[in-house]
Amino acid sequence: MSLWDVVQQMQISSIESNAKTERRRMRRRAMKSDRRLEDLEDEVARLQLLCHALVRVACDAGQLTPERLQAVLHESDAEDGVIDGRVTPAEDRAEPKPIFSPTRRKRHL
Repeated sequence: MSLWDVVQQMQISSIESNAKTERRRMRRRAMKSDRRLEDLEDEVARLQLLCHALVRVACDAGQLTPERLQAVLHESDAEDGVIDGRVTPAEDRAEPKPIFSPTRRKRHL
């Protein structure tokens, strides 16, 4: 075996080792991402249930109508400067505005 063959074999071994390490790292990242996705899905499901229960309580108490809920949702959506059906992250807003402000007037549903 020539010196060139030895050097080449060492380079191949190094590349294979690096590839193996990278595959392990990518598998750990994928597992972490899967866990994070499951956590977020659970959180969304809990928030959906909470929202449903709150709307139901308010409607049953006569404090909320579907029309009023729709109006408040639209108004709340517009408060962040982007009407998109969600709370837009501050970095995606034209002018970042706080969602809750101590000077904001109290709303009654």
